[in-house]
Amino acid sequence: MYYLRPKNMICFDLLELKQMYERSKMRDLFLALVEKGYTAEELEANGREKTHEIVDELIAKGMKSKEQIEMFVAIDMCFAYFKGADTKACFVLKSGIQPKEVRVKNIEELIDVVEERTLTDFAVWFGGLRQVQLKQYTGKMETDPFFEFVKKKLASYGNELGDVNLLVLLKGEPNTTTEMVVSTIDFEEVHNRVKALGLTFKAEILISYNEANKHTILNQIYPELKSMQKDLSLPSSTWE
Repeated sequence: MYYLRPKNMICFDLLELKQMYERSKMRDLFLALVEKGYTAEELEANGREKTHEIVDELIAKGMKSKEQIEMFVAIDMCFAYFKGADTKACFVLKSGIQPKEVRVKNIEELIDVVEERTLTDFAVWFGGLRQVQLKQYTGKMETDPFFEFVKKKLASYGNELGDVNLLVLLKGEPNTTTEMVVSTIDFEEVHNRVKALGLTFKAEILISYNEANKHTILNQIYPELKSMQKDLSLPSSTWE
């Protein structure tokens, strides 16, 4: 664990986060196995299938928690889009907690010491600090309502995010497919409308969504229009 004193942030490298995540997953997995009543014989005969079934349920359950979503996105973004030996995921520490007293063994304990009431939900250290504010969009997957959502969020910060990047996760309405996201939201049009707002901050506005459960797309709509993709990672996967 590392400590960034000016930002009161604690930072973790890939190995530390993987270890914390595995401890959390295995604990929840064990409890889920017990709850479902699977016997040792069933697990031995078909353990991989049973394990994957429960992990899928845990992913669906976990993604309903704002804190767990933020934590997973932070970890996944750090080690998917910002690969490097020095890459770290950083979080603002709650005031009153001394860094030397922090001993986190799993993701749940990490969530307990992270400050929620701050503009920075997490940060990525990658040759410098990249702070991120995370929002979820669950409205209609159409250009107009999506732009209005972005515009409203920017206005809530006085159209000034400073050096904190805004990352929007596209969740969409129930039964919305990723194909609908691609075909019904014109990101170039959103980019042009955002530019017309006359924003002056230097941070980025980023949009993330998964495509056909195979790839995660990361679009930048401010200050420039860019796009990149990576193979989809799930919390049950290993970051490499």
